[in-house]
Amino acid sequence: RSRADLVPAASPPLAKALARHTPRPIYVFKTLPACDLYYQTAPCRSADGGFRFIYAASGFNYRHLNDIAAPAIARIMKEYGPRVHFIFMGGELEAGEPEQRTFLTGRLPYYDFVKKFAAVTADAALAPLDQSPFSLCKSDLKYREYGPPGLFGIYSNTPVHSASVRPGETRLLSN
Repeated sequence: RSRADLVPAASPPLAKALARHTPRPIYVFKTLPACDLYYQTAPCRSADGGFRFIYAASGFNYRHLNDIAAPAIARIMKEYGPRVHFIFMGGELEAGEPEQRTFLTGRLPYYDFVKKFAAVTADAALAPLDQSPFSLCKSDLKYREYGPPGLFGIYSNTPVHSASVRPGETRLLSN
């Protein structure tokens, strides 16, 4: 039994799910990554006329999201050829042509991840989510990670993202 006075949750859906399991008050907090501390200069953009997407997630998320993202990524690679490149940070998503993919893998402490993410040259960031109960209880952390460097974000149209993303203002909700 927990002796905590309250239970923290990173999103309202997670708080609702936890409420069924505890009589304790649940506090919903917004995690505040220190991402903006690492963006002291203008964000790195592709200068070679190409377009680079980045997808940053833990290896665990890659296993679940392969079905969502891989078909669209393969289609984009085929249509645009060498003009597009995908950077996968934290895991491997097998899609498209090997010369159009870069993998930056390995587990990192969060602040090291943010530093490495800030140094990557990219034009847009992907944030696909499936409709599983686990994914729907996540926070909008990707929105807050991708925002400080000014990356154009493409987010799944789920409650997790639709509460934060303002379509047309450098972000896109996708089905």
